[in-house]
Amino acid sequence: MKDENSALIQARKIAEAEHRPIRSKFSWEISSEEYFLYKATIRDKRIAGVLFGQAISDALGLPVENKSKKKIEALYPDPKWPSDYQEVIRKNCSWLPGEFSDDTEQALAILDAHFENPSEFVQEFFAEYLYDWYKNNSKGIGKLSGKVMGHPDFLTNPSLAAKESWEELGKPSPNGAVMRTSYVGIIKPWDLDWTRATAITAASTTHTDPLCIQSATAVSLMIAYLVEGIDIFDAFKKINNEFPDLAEWTNKSLEELKLDEGLDEGNSKIGHTLKCFGAGFWALREFNNKHILDTCDGQFLNVLRQVIRAGGDTDTNAAVAGSLMGAYIGFYQLPKHLVSGLVRKNDLYDYLVRLMHEHRKQ
Repeated sequence: MKDENSALIQARKIAEAEHRPIRSKFSWEISSEEYFLYKATIRDKRIAGVLFGQAISDALGLPVENKSKKKIEALYPDPKWPSDYQEVIRKNCSWLPGEFSDDTEQALAILDAHFENPSEFVQEFFAEYLYDWYKNNSKGIGKLSGKVMGHPDFLTNPSLAAKESWEELGKPSPNGAVMRTSYVGIIKPWDLDWTRATAITAASTTHTDPLCIQSATAVSLMIAYLVEGIDIFDAFKKINNEFPDLAEWTNKSLEELKLDEGLDEGNSKIGHTLKCFGAGFWALREFNNKHILDTCDGQFLNVLRQVIRAGGDTDTNAAVAGSLMGAYIGFYQLPKHLVSGLVRKNDLYDYLVRLMHEHRKQ
């Protein structure tokens, strides 16, 4: 069976290059989605929960990015909004319904860099994938990330480019590292030392600020804990013990986080890394407290829409919240209509199967 699995993966690569469907020796078509459905372990399902949980949440929160809670409530008074990509008024939004933003694009660049050299995460490889995205798309890119990727030394010395750009902008603490870090936690979730080191490397490629690096590392480790099935209360304790400076932010209420701070006054403070970090951990706590009262997929949306309706950097806050909840509940408890409505659903399945195949070799 192992040989058959390997053959299917190789056949898929050949078939994709030739733009034709692949078939197993049993003469049925097999796609990455089907491979996942047939072969997924419990760990695989949690990993898929992270991959898709981030992407669907990013796509759902995207159209109201940079709007205040007050503005969102005026546009969408129904407290059960949003539930679907098509429900959103997409004025001044250049993304399609079901299309995720730069948050998930950059997260996928982490996986690309890993596949380039699975034994060690190479910062320069990650910088190359980020730069390629930056030159060919860069839609939605943050101010600091854009400055770093446009730095003349970014490809040869990313850390230096990040440090100089950070200092030139007044040493801010934006959410551009924490927004993409969840995918670090699904690469080798059983190896916490590797996860920790890779999270630091990936974050510091564009973000030098200590809070940015700490918050990104904490999210990556939390993902790894949940994917490996560690009890959620024990996982929270581990994060709070390792990151005492962040412990307060893992326990803030949604109101205390003030996710839309300053938007109505024209003095926005919405992009701070700890707001996004706090929103993700609030969502995980809230989901754990409430899911016994509802189905998991129903409660996933209930919690996610509260994060989105709180306003601010809605796609980024939602992305981190969705990835953490996805790690906890797994793929099959995500809202099916949001998964099926993703513009790049098949790409995510391809990444997923590649990780599955890699993990089988461990």
